[in-house]
Amino acid sequence: MNWIKNKRWVALLAVLALAVSLPATALAVDDTTAPVATLYSPTVNAAASANQKIIFSLSEKVTLVGGKVITVSDGVTTYTADATSGAVVGDALSDSWYAVYDLTDFTNGGSPLTLALSTNYSVNAEAGAFADLATTPNTSAAMSGAFATTTTAGQFALVFTLSAAGQGATAGGSSAVSGQAVASGTTVVFTIPSQTYYTVNTLVKVGGASGSFTLSGDTLTNDLEVYITRTQVTALAGTPVISGNAYFGGTLSADLSGINQPDHTGITLTWTRVHGVTETQVATGDKNTTYTLVEADIGKTIRLDVTDTMLTGTLTASTAAITKAPYAGSVTKPVAQATAETSVTLTSVSGYEYMISGGAWQDSTTFSGLAAGTSYDFYQRVKETSTTLASDTSEKTAISTSAGLTGSAVINGTVQSGKTLTGSLSGSNASGTISYVWQRGGATVGTGATYLLGSADVGQVITLVVTTTEQTGSLSAATATVAKAENTTTPAAPTMASATATSITLNAISGYQYSLGGVYWQDTTTFHNLTTGATYTFYQRVAETATVLASAPSTGANFSTLPTLTGTIGYTGEARYGMTMTATLTGNNNTGTLTYTWKRGNTIAGTGVAYVVSAADIGNQLTLEVTSSVQGGVVSKNFGTVAKAYYVGEVPDAPTRYSRTTSKIVLNAVEGCEYSRGGTTWQDSTTFSGLRSGTSYTFYQRYKATATTEASGPSAAYKTSTNAASSSDDEPTATATPKPTSSASTALYSYTLTADNTRILYSTMKSLAEGNKTQDVTIKQDDVEFTFPKGTMTQTYTQLWYDFGASINNSIAVQTAQEIAGDAYVAAVHYNYSGELPGKANIRLNVGAAQAGKTLYYYLLNADKTLTFQQTAVVESTGWATVTQTHASDYVFLNADINSISPSPTLSPTPDPAATPLPSPSTSPDKTNSFTSDGWFIAAIILIAVALIVGGIWLYIKNREDKMEDDEDDLDDNNLF
Repeated sequence: MNWIKNKRWVALLAVLALAVSLPATALAVDDTTAPVATLYSPTVNAAASANQKIIFSLSEKVTLVGGKVITVSDGVTTYTADATSGAVVGDALSDSWYAVYDLTDFTNGGSPLTLALSTNYSVNAEAGAFADLATTPNTSAAMSGAFATTTTAGQFALVFTLSAAGQGATAGGSSAVSGQAVASGTTVVFTIPSQTYYTVNTLVKVGGASGSFTLSGDTLTNDLEVYITRTQVTALAGTPVISGNAYFGGTLSADLSGINQPDHTGITLTWTRVHGVTETQVATGDKNTTYTLVEADIGKTIRLDVTDTMLTGTLTASTAAITKAPYAGSVTKPVAQATAETSVTLTSVSGYEYMISGGAWQDSTTFSGLAAGTSYDFYQRVKETSTTLASDTSEKTAISTSAGLTGSAVINGTVQSGKTLTGSLSGSNASGTISYVWQRGGATVGTGATYLLGSADVGQVITLVVTTTEQTGSLSAATATVAKAENTTTPAAPTMASATATSITLNAISGYQYSLGGVYWQDTTTFHNLTTGATYTFYQRVAETATVLASAPSTGANFSTLPTLTGTIGYTGEARYGMTMTATLTGNNNTGTLTYTWKRGNTIAGTGVAYVVSAADIGNQLTLEVTSSVQGGVVSKNFGTVAKAYYVGEVPDAPTRYSRTTSKIVLNAVEGCEYSRGGTTWQDSTTFSGLRSGTSYTFYQRYKATATTEASGPSAAYKTSTNAASSSDDEPTATATPKPTSSASTALYSYTLTADNTRILYSTMKSLAEGNKTQDVTIKQDDVEFTFPKGTMTQTYTQLWYDFGASINNSIAVQTAQEIAGDAYVAAVHYNYSGELPGKANIRLNVGAAQAGKTLYYYLLNADKTLTFQQTAVVESTGWATVTQTHASDYVFLNADINSISPSPTLSPTPDPAATPLPSPSTSPDKTNSFTSDGWFIAAIILIAVALIVGGIWLYIKNREDKMEDDEDDLDDNNLF
């Protein structure tokens, strides 16, 4: 009923109340007392609104009995409801149970009950409408009741149920009963006292839907329903609160006012120190137990656990991390102990730390790096300890540093070894005796106003430090890096020791450097990479040392290199693979040793006067370079591009014809050959298309060039002609037998077989394999498709042709498969191709739309009539199934695993016609509707005989055609142009 749908929460509260309050065995007590039902609501002054309820009070919890009726009648019309259309609401603790019905539960001829104003109604419950929960249920007696509706229109229904004594409701200050009419705007107050160890539950509906209403007092604006139930409290609830200071020395106590146990006599408090996963109990006792924090608690938390002897469960509360205690004493301000120009020292106080304004706290009482004659503010405080925080900061103390020496130290003079430096002060307040100290690397090297720089100072920085007897501090200045001393030596011009075509060597002098042109200097006396037969100017100087600069250069001296190598390269041999080439340099001016270098492009391929041309040289430029150990330059000769080796051997025989049409002539393929019409242009293909009908042509063949050998000479000429226009469109010769060739293939990506021809020639397989390098290749015929994924096909083919024909349910394998599989048999697949496929193939097979959506088991049919499982395949909606395999033979589709079926004792005459797209072989069934092995044998004999007859007829006709073709050839040869 609608009331049940809208009031599931009420039922849920009732069930929860019962489940918590009573053990399971108490719900089915075997008693003999029948439940008593009385009309609870409405009784007097009933509201006639749509959300009015018909409520029965019950003496115990009941179940509603189907087939029993509840009626409401105004004396004229009776409205009936099945007893089960109501809902049971109640409180197991007090046996306050109610059966609640919506007005819409009651109908008459399909019309629901609606209440009219100023009308008397009678309510009747059929005997047995309510049954208790006893093992043998007791049912209620028939019940009658009555109520009268209010005379005032527009009032609302106030509906409620109670669960315990002391509960009730008032409307406008007067006691109210459930179902009575209450005017809009009336204040309604519910009295629902709390009960120790129980939770009171209320479900509120306003205007027939879940809503909000302040039960302690609110204004009525619509129909109001309040269903009060209660559940027993068995577990602690609420929130305990930890009081006290959460720092070292503080005492913690528990505030239990927020928990649901008013009686604290059974309470136990446990205080636990928590540090990560480590927990340590530090105190336990009754409700008054406290805990005083110790040093070990700092940085950790304290957890309070509350348990009770009456209620189950544990309530917890935790502190934040325990801190150190605040400092509680007084703090004095700092006192100066000593001052200097750049530092201040305070008087030390035990347990204190110190700070200058803007700085950090420090343990030391001395503050350094201060400015002279400047006032600074200083502070101090009691240092933080392991248990106490630092104190507040003291009042400041202002302390000034002493005045220092002012002005600048000045250094005059050239900063070079052998020069004198002079020190002085500028803009200084110096008075008294002035002291000058010269330092190198922090060590004193001189005193007084002047200092003579020496070799030890070279590369160093000299610092002058000036002090006085009256001012504090010092002034300092530093030089640049001390330079090396000047060199006053003037060397003589260099002399030559030796010369080559590309180098000149001077005579060495210890401690000297040498230059060509006087710009760049070097320690070695030899100058390389010079121009042959050219004159150069050379200089020398005393080299720079660690402490002395280089001298000025000498005057220049002119020397010349030897002349360029001349001559002509003569040679024997040829720049061709396998040839030996020998070279010599004639008419040369060489006075040293000659070197012969052979180059392939820019790469050195060999040395010496002789060189054997290699395969790596083919297609590259071959060059010889001749150089001398004395004369400069290079004499070179380029022999051009290296050619392949000459072909050595016999030329092939003249080509022969494979077939011809009116516009095409196909030659027989010869391995390693290429072909030409007329002997000028050569091609790999044996097919010559676009020819004129009835015309004679001359063809040649030759062995193709290899990577290292040129092509052979052409064969003898072969003359033949195309067919006349009236001849057959395709006429192979009687001796036509194409052979596999090694010619490059044209890429193919698909091939469609016909019913008459399922074979694919070697050359076509090569083209398909070529296409497979870049994409998938598909071979199709009716009901079978082979797909070889990209890059999976072999590139090697040794047979003349390959048969990719396949049949489904049309081979002798059908009988064997049916004998083995029985009812599990679906289809037998016979592949003409036997053995390993050219690659892994995805094969689609049409097993019939009747198998759509089924999972089939695919088996290899072995020669010994056993099955070997290969894979499973799910049949598409179109009846196609896909398998993957690398081998072809006979295979069987079953609709079950062979291990789960038994062989059929009899042979089915034909496979399921729905499982195959191809017709089965026609047979004449015998009386047992089966085809015996003798029948198959006879059929095979008949087929062989037919094949022999047809073959003989074809051979006779073919021989006649070949004879006529030879005659035509003779005629063609007599008409060659």
